[in-house]
Amino acid sequence: MFSNSIWRWIRSASSLEKVACGAFCACPSLDGHPAGRPAVDQTRSCAFVGHQLRFTFGVMLAVALIIATLTANVRAQTRVAGARERRTSLLYAMSRELAATRTLENLARVAIKHVAETFASRVVVLVPESGGRLRHPPGPPGPDALKGADLSIAQWVFDHSAPAGLGTDTLPAAPAQYLPLVGSQSTLGVLAVEPTQRRRLLLPEQRHLLETFAGQIALALERAEPGLGSP
Repeated sequence: MFSNSIWRWIRSASSLEKVACGAFCACPSLDGHPAGRPAVDQTRSCAFVGHQLRFTFGVMLAVALIIATLTANVRAQTRVAGARERRTSLLYAMSRELAATRTLENLARVAIKHVAETFASRVVVLVPESGGRLRHPPGPPGPDALKGADLSIAQWVFDHSAPAGLGTDTLPAAPAQYLPLVGSQSTLGVLAVEPTQRRRLLLPEQRHLLETFAGQIALALERAEPGLGSP
């Protein structure tokens, strides 16, 4: 849109140059009589005026481009600042609620709610049993819970402490992304997220935000269940 406006402005300036040059060449002398200048002088005068106009229009165009670039930079910085503020607000809301929660069932419910709202997805927090095999959290699944999580992928993520599934190098065709919930000493579980729109988790900014959410959930699990995790 901006490029089209610039080109229209240039075409208008070119037309204005022709009109101004023609008016100057046809204007009467100061005593009110026709200028009567020789054709060569008129041609030189018109050429000189044309050069002046082109120089003026060039300066105006350069100023317009500089202003447009500065405006675009300000808008980009505003968007970045807004996204950073929103990310901080979302993390703070989840961390505050997790800090007031103690049982594993409630922790999973809080984590699922916030991750599902932020990423428009279905979510599940998978935790290990005593033998190290992952299981779904106790209690009935909520409306945002991911009921069809692939436990084989989740178990691989848990055993290797590495992400897998959507948007990763391991099994990228999977419909969900599986992130390890890594504590200070061991992996505590797996966060599985299946977005309604796959593109949401393919954006680097969204993936980084999801990893930050997973880190906060892991801290809450480690605080609530000290014995939880892989050996």
